[in-house]
Amino acid sequence: MNSVKKLITALGLSALVLPSAASAQELQWFSRGSSLGYGQYWRVQEFNEGPVTLDLSVVRWDKDDKEWTGCRKGTGCSQNSHVLSWGVPVYAPVDGKVRACWRTGEDNPKGKKLAAVQGRSENWTIPGSGNSVFIETPDGDLIKLTHLQENSIPKSLCPKKGDEFDTDAGRAKTASGDYRVGMYIEPADRPSIKKGELVGRVGNSGNSTGPHLHLDRATIDSPTSTGVKVPLRFTRIWAQDWEKDRPATAGRWYRFRGEEFEGYDPAQEPSKPKAGSNLPDLRCATSTYHPDEPRCRYTMFHGSPFLHRVTNGNLSSSKDTAVTFLSEDVVVTANKTAKDRLLLTTWRVGGVTALTKLDTELAGTVKQISIAKVSSSRVLVALKLGSDQLKLILYRVDAKGNLTRLDDHLSNAIKGVQFTRIDGGDDKFATALTGNDGRLKIIVWDVNGDTIVREGSATGPVVGKTRVVAAKNFRGIVTASRDAQQRLVLNTFTVSADGKTVTKVAERTGARIGDALSVTATPGALVTAFKQVSGKMRIESYPLSGAGNIGRLKGSEVAGTISEVKLLNPDLAGGNVASVVRDGSGELRIIGWTLNPNGSDLRRDGSSGYLDASNIDAATITKTYGGKSPRDLIVVSSRGPMGMFYLSSWDTNLNN
Repeated sequence: MNSVKKLITALGLSALVLPSAASAQELQWFSRGSSLGYGQYWRVQEFNEGPVTLDLSVVRWDKDDKEWTGCRKGTGCSQNSHVLSWGVPVYAPVDGKVRACWRTGEDNPKGKKLAAVQGRSENWTIPGSGNSVFIETPDGDLIKLTHLQENSIPKSLCPKKGDEFDTDAGRAKTASGDYRVGMYIEPADRPSIKKGELVGRVGNSGNSTGPHLHLDRATIDSPTSTGVKVPLRFTRIWAQDWEKDRPATAGRWYRFRGEEFEGYDPAQEPSKPKAGSNLPDLRCATSTYHPDEPRCRYTMFHGSPFLHRVTNGNLSSSKDTAVTFLSEDVVVTANKTAKDRLLLTTWRVGGVTALTKLDTELAGTVKQISIAKVSSSRVLVALKLGSDQLKLILYRVDAKGNLTRLDDHLSNAIKGVQFTRIDGGDDKFATALTGNDGRLKIIVWDVNGDTIVREGSATGPVVGKTRVVAAKNFRGIVTASRDAQQRLVLNTFTVSADGKTVTKVAERTGARIGDALSVTATPGALVTAFKQVSGKMRIESYPLSGAGNIGRLKGSEVAGTISEVKLLNPDLAGGNVASVVRDGSGELRIIGWTLNPNGSDLRRDGSSGYLDASNIDAATITKTYGGKSPRDLIVVSSRGPMGMFYLSSWDTNLNN
């Protein structure tokens, strides 16, 4: 291990330190990518308090000045509100207990410190850390989040009245300890805090002259004192080295998956050159030194598992969309055009920044569309026609992306259709449709060769909207539906090897839901997301046995308002899932969720936002770029601004 660390240091990569056996647990990033504007990132602005103490601020690339700035466009940056970091929500990076806190201190004006701040007078009433939360972690460390905005910390996390520093007793330190009495919380009174819970907002309180977040982690040596600071280990985010005069580039982003982060050590900085020596000033903290020097480690972070790569589209209006991967290099999309016709398009995924249109095929009038991969050279489309009949069409896609129609199958009138490929190594598919009698019907189809053959079927309950996905731990499918009483209904069905026998295994009914829902299966769990009657999204997880039995609810979380949702379980994510949603403002948002293999401990992770979008569909595949380890890629099809069709790609880092 030591020889590897020496090699890393010699190569100028000291910010990434391999975890030791005793290293601290991994941390979720403290912010959500969707809280920042597009093209905005967190940057380490200094290491003046040590190589593992981070002072972070939000920056954007100024195209006019050709440099990074922390100021909002069109402002003089003379006020706190002019700073990009100001007011950004901060979330707990770990579970724990609040050991110390403060929440009512007034924020400093930008560039100044209030007279009430510690160090400005003997009778100070605002501690140097300002409004802050100190979290004791389960493994016995202390994480500090400081300089937060006045009154942004929830009272439930910080039960302080605001007058604790009005006396010398409150300003004093705890006996033989490192805490101010006014901030300290006795063990029996410490509030619990959950990873991902809102802590507060970035402010400019305490010993601070501009909005930023201070973050560090230290061991706890005694009930009232801390020991040495330890490196922070972030996971499921992206980073690249920050350079003052160079914008972010696609190829320089790399994944954080639990590595320790460490910067330069101020104690090891070179001395300031003597006056008149004409020698360069090589100290990292000076304005004359180039901050892109590898040892300085002014790293820039995209605090989300989802990194937007590229967007392309058709210059035509779209009413509905669907998308699937044929291979890691080829995507097929299906659009319902403004004239209600089916438009198929093939796309080449080149590198990390290219989505190139290859071929299109225009077909007849449709009301609803669904699409799935048969093989790397064939795609199957399921349609509800203008006549309300179900129609399946099989296409071949050649090496150049050209589409050739091979076969089709026309069936009875239906109310709605979704379908999926059945995992198992053969070309079996299942349609989940609502017949004219209102009942859920599962039909299995074989596409072995260039023809479509109907095989077995089964009937379920009376339902309305239905979503279907292939199970990952048994041969069969999982469905999520809304029944006549507007309740969530989950069903599982097994499918025999020859496809001729479809058996309903389990059914579970839940609460009343709205008109948006989705379902996905992990190797050991069923996860469903839906719009509640209130309009907010709820996500639930259940154990799913190898026989298809659905266990009792293990995890649930509620997010913001949505009108559409699509769940995905990327291959490299293990049991973790992504929800692709249309949020309350009409914009596309991708949210990560972590959970245990059996569906327990469901937690919200990071998120990314993008343009206005509707009629959203999404697909995922594992992709390998030259010289890089495999990662999951998500593509999202949507009806974007002005009603045009858009296809966007997102590199994904949901690995535990």
